[in-house]
Amino acid sequence: MRSRLVVIASYELVDKNDKNMLDQKAVDIINKLLTSNDVKAKIAIGEGELDAAQMLYQGQTFSHQQAITIDIAVDPIEGTIPASKNEPGSISCIAVAKNNTMLQIPEMYMEKLFLSQDLAVIVDFNKPIEAILLTLLKIKQNLSCIILNKPRYQKIIKTMCQLGIKVELINEGDVLGAIDVVLKKTDFLYGIGGAPEGVLMSALAIATNYKMFARLIRYEQIWPNEKETALRMKIEQQGLEQKKISYNTIFFWTRFSCW
Repeated sequence: MRSRLVVIASYELVDKNDKNMLDQKAVDIINKLLTSNDVKAKIAIGEGELDAAQMLYQGQTFSHQQAITIDIAVDPIEGTIPASKNEPGSISCIAVAKNNTMLQIPEMYMEKLFLSQDLAVIVDFNKPIEAILLTLLKIKQNLSCIILNKPRYQKIIKTMCQLGIKVELINEGDVLGAIDVVLKKTDFLYGIGGAPEGVLMSALAIATNYKMFARLIRYEQIWPNEKETALRMKIEQQGLEQKKISYNTIFFWTRFSCW
């Protein structure tokens, strides 16, 4: 219901081609809702440390001198660009869990695989994605995948097509893509996108008895030649040390287990 209120209240900025203003409007609305109600919550995943957000930042608490009881992961608008252009591919997301049970993860890139339990049972996420695809094809021949239409995916998209896997391309929105998997519009989602969105997708996996595998990806692997890469790598390393995780950590989420 709260997400619906965000969408309605932000509607005046749809089709204005200003994704930053639209995102800020959605942030303001959710922050006001959490501040003005008797919410005893902590932001586990929010607007991001790198943006130095003043609202909905990781660790922000909402409590009137009462003990925190819930963790919140929130993305006021996932897919701000299509929303600003009045195109499909945007959603307002919020997930809630018991206090100190939601993974607080640095703002990084994350490799993600979201699929049903039937397919997930044979997945070894320590293996390369090409090997995983061959394993999945042993279970189901007419596979379909949803994946972001980004230059970094062209090689794996080509591989999927060569293997006979039907590929559906989307421009934005990992979470919406995962919802399409749950709705059985496609068999699985694969890609490398934001880690915060990955936590929201993990909540979807837990709620629907689907499964998600993930690992963090180095910024330099995606953007090796950018001038900010060295600084981003330092920030990433500090975040990993603080959270006591590494690039080799395999995360998996389903209804009865998570890490």
